Amino acid sequence: MSENTSWEVLSVKISAILPNLLQDVDTDQVTVNQLRDQVATALGVDVPTLQTHAEAFRALVRQLMGERRGLLEEIGQETAKVQSVYLCTVSRLLPHTEAAGNWRDIRRGLGVRGPKSCNRLAMPLDRTLQRSELATFVRDAFENAVTVGKGGNASAAQTKVLKLAVFRESHEDETPHFHVAILLNLRRAWRAAKRTLLERYKLPSHFSSSHTQWWSAVRYGAVASLKKPDIDPAPFTYSADGASWSLWEDSQRPFNAICWQKRTEAAERKRLTEAKPGPAKFCKMDLTAVIIAQKLKTKSAVMDYAQRRGTEQMQKWVCANQRRLSEHVEDAWEWDGAPKAAAEEAESEWGLVLQAASQTCPKGDDCSYRAAAELFFLANPTVRREELAAALRAVIVEGPSKVHRVPFLIGPSNSGKTTLVQPLESLFGSTRVFHKPPLNSGFPLVNLMKGKRFIFFDDYRPIEYCQSTIDLPTFLSLFQGAWFEIKQSQAFSNGYADYRWQKGVCMTAKDENLWVPYGSIGPEEVAHVQNRLYQFRCTAVLNNLRRTDSCALCFASWLVAGAAAADAGALRARVLVADQEASEQPVIGLAHLLEIAELSDRLGAFEVDCLALGARRVSEFTAEDWRAAPCFKALRPLEQRRLLKAAQAAV
Repeated sequence: MSENTSWEVLSVKISAILPNLLQDVDTDQVTVNQLRDQVATALGVDVPTLQTHAEAFRALVRQLMGERRGLLEEIGQETAKVQSVYLCTVSRLLPHTEAAGNWRDIRRGLGVRGPKSCNRLAMPLDRTLQRSELATFVRDAFENAVTVGKGGNASAAQTKVLKLAVFRESHEDETPHFHVAILLNLRRAWRAAKRTLLERYKLPSHFSSSHTQWWSAVRYGAVASLKKPDIDPAPFTYSADGASWSLWEDSQRPFNAICWQKRTEAAERKRLTEAKPGPAKFCKMDLTAVIIAQKLKTKSAVMDYAQRRGTEQMQKWVCANQRRLSEHVEDAWEWDGAPKAAAEEAESEWGLVLQAASQTCPKGDDCSYRAAAELFFLANPTVRREELAAALRAVIVEGPSKVHRVPFLIGPSNSGKTTLVQPLESLFGSTRVFHKPPLNSGFPLVNLMKGKRFIFFDDYRPIEYCQSTIDLPTFLSLFQGAWFEIKQSQAFSNGYADYRWQKGVCMTAKDENLWVPYGSIGPEEVAHVQNRLYQFRCTAVLNNLRRTDSCALCFASWLVAGAAAADAGALRARVLVADQEASEQPVIGLAHLLEIAELSDRLGAFEVDCLALGARRVSEFTAEDWRAAPCFKALRPLEQRRLLKAAQAAV
């Protein structure tokens, strides 16, 4: 080791320049290692040289910082801010406070004895105040605060400590003190909690309002800095739900585009004031912050901002990456929307429907979609709201299967079928909905594997698509929740991927020549396709619905209400069936009629409808009565024809 790099020489030089460096850094955020690198740069020595003196450097920094800050009894003024985050400090008693003898002394266990008058409140002499005990005291102080005045503390009953961390630290003379980071479920003043700690637990405390965010309060105790190079090796943590959490993760500063841009600007101003400014810096994260903070939506907007208001380094970076600017803009807004997208992904599809249904449409009675939906169901009595809602809920919750068939709205052009279910796209997100692939597509289902949450095939003609795009075996497997293989490009994979769809589906189509067999699809194949679909036939033409605005909230509202009404109807049906079975008086001739119509499996449902109308024998029914029955509407066209023919013969 050379003479110029010995610690004796270096310590003198460091002591001379360190006070000036400390004036220009945030000692709450900068670590000892970061300061060491700055000192090495200022002295013109290699960083590894100072790393060999790491412990000595740390001791020197602690000494110089101690001279600046003194002991922690003087911890600043308390401000009357109302927040949901606080940093509470419980320190040793000041001499005049200790002499009063009315307070608990946290130095117990270190040989410090208080006056006899406080022995009843003092803890055992063989230990100090424990972190877990202080956590209990602070939680109780907020959640069960002492009442003040006649009205008491009205907010105390609603206040709950969501998270809490207790850090035990030492003064220069090794006497202890505690910092408590507190996260509440609502904004609340600290005065009642401070009073409770004082009166109930005899603990004087200090509440800091300078930490307005949870990460900042946790970081103060969990991450070493120049002000606090020594941190608690075993802090105590608490969460209201009992789940464990990471101090390190909670101490990280969340991304905020405006704050990031301000920090970048501050760093550039500081660089320009240096005697020998280093090279300017600009990276993709800086561009992302600018795009979000300035709400730049296009490539041209980014270039315009860079030319007019950007730094020279930003202009160079944007020009060098000009061809990829559109990707960077897309990436920035994807970054900005990630928290919302993650929350939606954590929620089930039906959960998203329930969330939307719980909200009030901002347009109220003026919502064009609400009026259009009401008109649609009024003009199309063959499409029962409760039946469609129950079918949609079934495939959203359970996925398509032979039991839960895919809702398929068919009818003439301009009948409102697409308008009715179009809000599914905005409900789940247009990029999360898988739409109808192009005819003759080589890889029609590849995008289905990219995080889609719903399938919406608008104007989809299954027989036509089975010829050239989604073949019949794939169609049958896809819409019954079975495993199948998706064809992919062999340039990126082995050509096929195993997949199974277990989420919601909905389709619409024009009814003209919809089920006419042709090509490789014969009558039997058509029947297989129809068995996967729950057909709802629209009959009315509603040309005045063309300018309807989609509304996910109103759509979710009628969907949830309709599904609930279907549940209530099913409950009433079960009661009717139970009454009918108890009386042992079935509808005379119904079983024989359904056997002739090859619908014996629908006997229970038809008995419910007949009993609800008060019928005792099938001969009482006219053709109009059959068409009005809910179970009749659920039949497919040929099934309806067979039933009417059998009923006419029975009469």
